[in-house]
Order: sequence, then structure tokens, then C-alpha cells
Amino acid sequence: MENDRSLAQVLRALIDDADPGANNVAREIVINDLRKVTNKARQTKRERLRAVELLAGRASPLKPISLEGADLREVSLRGADLVGSRLTRAQLRKADLTQADLSFSWLNEVDLRGALLVAANLRAANLNDADLTGADLTDADMRLARLRDVRWSTGTSWPDESVASWVYSRSARLGRGRYIIRPVGMQVPSPVRN
Repeated sequence: MENDRSLAQVLRALIDDADPGANNVAREIVINDLRKVTNKARQTKRERLRAVELLAGRASPLKPISLEGADLREVSLRGADLVGSRLTRAQLRKADLTQADLSFSWLNEVDLRGALLVAANLRAANLNDADLTGADLTDADMRLARLRDVRWSTGTSWPDESVASWVYSRSARLGRGRYIIRPVGMQVPSPVRN
């Protein structure tokens, strides 16, 4: 562990020297990526660099990024532009995704337990088989999000009463305040506009 801390300190210093304006998101992505060598087998060096640039606001999201299987637990991705990105099986437990744009993203099998998704854009995102136990989705846009077999709990905060009602009506109890959304009607409907 001592080597991890030393490496993290060196990386922070290098990032600060190279770009004093680099934000904490970029730093933590780089540091977590290097700490989790076994989890980066699916990501090329180019994809990781693109992810860091995108999250640091130095690249445009013309091409979605791939962070499949990445370990991003407790990382702040506040306001990150992740439109159409692939985050399948990523570990985002207790991550801060407040106001992040995850529209059209692949978030299937993602661990979002205790994550902050306040005012996040999850429009048309694929959340099939994700774990939203204790997640805060207050004011999130979940229109057309796919939610087959999503696990959630009484501690999960839904965007509004209509989404909460929709989720409750399609869920089966797993026990101890935990639920799973049944595969019937798995897509959050768009509101009817007159």
C-alpha cells in the first residue's frame, strides 16, 4: 500500500505540473486506473487518456468512452459528460455523479449502491441488472431508461413521485427492504405532453 500512496502522490504532482487546472476527476481517474491494474485489461491506453481528457473538460464527447469494468468507487464525476459511454460492470459504489450526463450510456450490471445521481441525466440509459440500493436519484431525468432487473431499496431516492410509483408497481420484494424491478414494462415512460 505504501507504493500506491507514493505513486498517487507522484501522479498528482505530475498532473499539477502538466496542467495546473486539471480537476480532481481527472486525477482520481488516472490514480484509480493505475491502482487497479487488473481491471484495466479491457481498456487501451488511448481510451484511458481520452476518458481523462473528456472528464477534465479538455475533449469533446464526439465519441463515447469506454470505462467497462472500471473501479471508480467513491470517485467524484460531478458534472461529467459521459453521453453514450460504456460503463458495463463498472464499480461506482458511493460515486458522486451529481449533474453528470449519462444519457444513452450503457450502465448495465453497474454497482451504484449509495451513489449520488442528483439531477443526473439518465435519459435512455441502459441500467439493466444495475444495483441502485441506497442511491440518490433526486431530480434525475430517467425518461426511457431501461431498468430490467434493477435492484433497489427503501433507501433509494427516486426522481419524483411518478417514477417512484412506476418502480413500486413493477417491483418484487427480495426481503429486508430490498426490491427488484420485474421485467414487465422495463422502460420508464416519457411524460405525456398535451
